[in-house]
Amino acid sequence: MFHKLRLRLAFPDHLQLVAMLALLDTPGVKCVLRAGDHVRHALCDATLWQTYDPCTVHPNDVETLPFKPFPRNLLTGRFGTLSFDSRVRAVKVANSGDELQGYAGLQFVPYLSDTVDRDSGLKNASCNLFGNAWWGTRTSWPPRAGTNMTLFSVHFSSLGKSTIAKSTKWMQEYNRKVGPVGARDFGTMAFLDSIGIESYFSGCFTTMIDMGYQKSPTPMGYRNEPNPSRVVVVDVEEQHLPEHVRKSGIFKHANIPSQLMNSTMERFLYAFQLLKLYSKTARLVVTSRIHAALPALAQGKPVVFVLTDHLPGGGGGRTAGLTKFFHVYDKTKPQAQWPVDLDHPQPNPGNHEVDRYRAQFWHYIAHFLLRNPEDPQALYAQTGRLFGVVPLQRLGAAQPTEYPTQSLFHFIVTTGPNTMNWRIIRAIEQVFYHHPNAKVLVHSNTLVAAREKGLLTGLEIFTEVGYNLEVVPFKLLDLAAQCLQSTEAVNFFVNKSYAKAKNHRNWYSHETDLLRTAILCVQGGVYLDTDMHLVRPLPKSMRNVLALQGRKQVNGAMLIFDQGSEFMRVAVTEFLTNYRTTWGWNGPNLLQRVANRLNNTGSFTILGQESFYPFRWQEVLKCWNSTEPYEARITNHTYAVHLNTGMSKHIQQAPRGSVCHKIMSTFCIFCHILPHASLNRTPPPRF
Repeated sequence: MFHKLRLRLAFPDHLQLVAMLALLDTPGVKCVLRAGDHVRHALCDATLWQTYDPCTVHPNDVETLPFKPFPRNLLTGRFGTLSFDSRVRAVKVANSGDELQGYAGLQFVPYLSDTVDRDSGLKNASCNLFGNAWWGTRTSWPPRAGTNMTLFSVHFSSLGKSTIAKSTKWMQEYNRKVGPVGARDFGTMAFLDSIGIESYFSGCFTTMIDMGYQKSPTPMGYRNEPNPSRVVVVDVEEQHLPEHVRKSGIFKHANIPSQLMNSTMERFLYAFQLLKLYSKTARLVVTSRIHAALPALAQGKPVVFVLTDHLPGGGGGRTAGLTKFFHVYDKTKPQAQWPVDLDHPQPNPGNHEVDRYRAQFWHYIAHFLLRNPEDPQALYAQTGRLFGVVPLQRLGAAQPTEYPTQSLFHFIVTTGPNTMNWRIIRAIEQVFYHHPNAKVLVHSNTLVAAREKGLLTGLEIFTEVGYNLEVVPFKLLDLAAQCLQSTEAVNFFVNKSYAKAKNHRNWYSHETDLLRTAILCVQGGVYLDTDMHLVRPLPKSMRNVLALQGRKQVNGAMLIFDQGSEFMRVAVTEFLTNYRTTWGWNGPNLLQRVANRLNNTGSFTILGQESFYPFRWQEVLKCWNSTEPYEARITNHTYAVHLNTGMSKHIQQAPRGSVCHKIMSTFCIFCHILPHASLNRTPPPRF
């Protein structure tokens, strides 16, 4: 990342040369030639390049290259990063946290053409730019028309807010063209809401910084320490530290030394060296600086955030909603206890939540490519994939949740990719929100067929951000036979009913009725309809369960059963041997018949209506339209809400204040896809 800044427009040239040398080192390759170059520019002898080091070569030294530099007029668009020269000159202090924020965006730009001064440069800038920063008193706003700024992870100071409030038209136009503004803290989010600007809580973009040491043993030629063993301390007074840390810790400061602070390059280099230290050397990072804590957390390092009355980088609104991600040593409390084992520090408590924000950042970035592949901002996603930033490596992937929860979920999709709207995607998001380490199987022959044709299914985003989701095909009758360990009932169904059944108008529903019971019989786990929206985790102890949708009728929109359960075997048999084309006969009515038959066996449990069906199917529109108190419907015994697509499929917006709005905007991963009206006039990006 630093070398994008250092090499600027020469970066693509050296990137090509590194790629050519890597190819030349491949067994069987004798020469490598750039497309369109004359054969005399071919690379055939790797020994001539043994001293070449892209990390030290001067950006203007074109003689180093074996080919003509990449034509600058062919570089698509201009890409910038914020710099802070005006601020440093004004306050005589340089905080490396500013430059650290820049590295989050530098990962996604293909090269760097511009540095834009945060305080004075926006009025003259003309480039694509990430706007994640602290915007304060000296901010010159709004950006020039030629600057395409991506606004997430923003913080507006109290004085900065007055400047932004004068530019509501620009901000509203950003809402219309790009989407909501991502606020780094709750104070900024509340401010934007107060002036009518659509926003969401994005967290901090520095949680996306990936130095690569967790993925590659020797990225960029650096030697990684096999067992990072040191405690790195950033701006914490020694009196707040355990004796062991005081004696053996590596002590650093976030503020850049005065002899370096007046150079943009030196400031970025200082920040980069801190990132290397966190990534390669640290076993634990102890700090009172939010922009030391967040980048260290992003490298998978446990962090102790030392909370004092006077934080060196400022606290209050700037850190609101962020310190919960770390282990906190709160020195403002008289009996504060050191929160981690220094020799074997526990993972950060907020890793699962941070994973959600990281997923959200990537979804937002990838949106540009899907919206318009010709837009220069579309290169953000392509660059992220090229340099291995994605697929994301989840920070909490090996970390258990607070208590044991269900680990295998099933959805069924029998329609094509065009039906994968934001409501279905959100239902899947909610599974991972509550069960981040679960496996989700989407059983769909139509989506598999689309994928085989090279089409997007709408679900690729989940695997790109590190969640365990698979789209798998199914063979309905084979699953039924596998469940029963016999073909007798299947043959009976095929001979008596199948030909008529599969051509009947109700088969699309009946097929899924049989499929869900056969899947659970063979594999076990949790089955959910795509309109079942979870509001809390499903505990591991919840076994062989279904729920009432009314006073006396069970429903199959949610089923939790063990592999090989008696209930599922009887349900599959009942379907095959007692099939009718009547609507409901093979779904809720079948499950009720089986429940009645096995009533005294103790092999299953029926939960009350409030557990999964707090709205009766006839009144489900109240979830979308009513402003009744959330707690009136969603009690401590409610695990999910069934929104019955048959009754509500025409609804694609949840008005603010409704129960559905709270469900959709609280339990989400891609929360920038807002569930209320104004931003959903066009379909959300599909992946």
